[in-house]
Amino acid sequence: MKYKILCLLLFAAFQTAYAQIQDNSPYSRFGLGDLNHTALGINNAMGGITTAFSNYYSLNPGNPASYADLTYTAFETGIDARISQLTSGDETYNKSTGGLSYFAIGFPVFNPLNRMTKKKDYPFDWGMSLGLLPHSTIGYNIESSDSSALIGNFDRYSSGKGQRYKLYGGTAIKAKGLSFGVNFNLLFGKVNRELFVDFNNTTEYWNDISTSGISASGLVLDLGLQYELVLNKLEDTKEEAKRRNKTRVIVGATYTPNAQVKLTGDQSYGRTRYSYEAYEEVRENNAFVYDTISGNLGFTEKMTLPGSFSAGFAIKKDRKWMFGADFRATSWEKYVNPIEPETLKNTWRGSFGFEVTPNERAFNAFLKRIRYRAGAHYGLDPRVVNEKQLTNYGLTLGFGLPVILPRGVPSFVNLGFEVGRQGHPEVIEESYFKTSLSFTFNDNSWFFKRKYQ
Repeated sequence: MKYKILCLLLFAAFQTAYAQIQDNSPYSRFGLGDLNHTALGINNAMGGITTAFSNYYSLNPGNPASYADLTYTAFETGIDARISQLTSGDETYNKSTGGLSYFAIGFPVFNPLNRMTKKKDYPFDWGMSLGLLPHSTIGYNIESSDSSALIGNFDRYSSGKGQRYKLYGGTAIKAKGLSFGVNFNLLFGKVNRELFVDFNNTTEYWNDISTSGISASGLVLDLGLQYELVLNKLEDTKEEAKRRNKTRVIVGATYTPNAQVKLTGDQSYGRTRYSYEAYEEVRENNAFVYDTISGNLGFTEKMTLPGSFSAGFAIKKDRKWMFGADFRATSWEKYVNPIEPETLKNTWRGSFGFEVTPNERAFNAFLKRIRYRAGAHYGLDPRVVNEKQLTNYGLTLGFGLPVILPRGVPSFVNLGFEVGRQGHPEVIEESYFKTSLSFTFNDNSWFFKRKYQ
């Protein structure tokens, strides 16, 4: 069974790399595009809290220190769909997008089951994880008109498409309530951009065209800490180990230092007698030819990604409820891209969320075993358009539906919903409704050494 699940999720991971790019997100033309918050489906349903979140059953790449709390091997993948309305003045534009969003695996190296077979116990917990996550998305197609006293009216057609991903591997160790973890992220992906200026008079003027294809690759580190305090702890360690439904307070922090990312690709600028309409007809079959005036072929540069930190807390009662809050800040003013220079602003994001399970052991009452989740988030976006810094805020809701697989290990089908807005009302504002479906498959037989085969 576990091998079939693993093959299915590996196939999902492969498909994620070819997931549908956003149809038209005008703001993705700026900076790195639309940035993805490092949170899986469960966390997104609680406002995106990750810094102090840990769970026996599920993964949290947003703070690698949480891997040390894994009790079961966890396989996670998710899909999402988003319906948006873009508003600029009296004009509106509707779009819908979706696709597979992530793939991740995590496992405890020392878990309760394999500790039972060891003569010598270890004074620490140890967990590991790896997966593929989206980092940023670019997908836009913009038309604009302008005029000049010298050449009259002309049109600009700007488009871009591409996505960057994080392939991560992480590990964490926990001793006496203190967890430390690290993620090693391989950032990679390619973005293609194109600009066509049509002067609407090819008998007197040549039309301008510029193209670029830029690939990124580099290592980014995420460091994480969590400290867990059990309230009303008993002095007798044996009795304390038997006690159920403990109340825990968790504080967490993460830090991502500045990173140097390699950029490689080609840029070219040229002119053509083709109109944009004719160009659209022939470029699909690669028959388009233009006169190259200048180019930057086979270049290699370095892009500086800014550092960030987060702090958060959570309080929870085992198998009953949890509440948490996060604050994250990123120094985007230190962003440097010599190929596509741009000025960005520092950002922050605040979020909070909770989860309630009425009765995890109510086997004859399914609704009582559902995990009910909700949350909210608000933050600044690094992109600045017409001297207006963009914002992003939303409300979230979700449900964790328990599924009992062989050997009685609980797994979950997670539903998530989000309504929100991003952008700026004086430029373009996007109102969106997002739904997600994610799966958490758990298994307790990995890394369990049997005495008899």
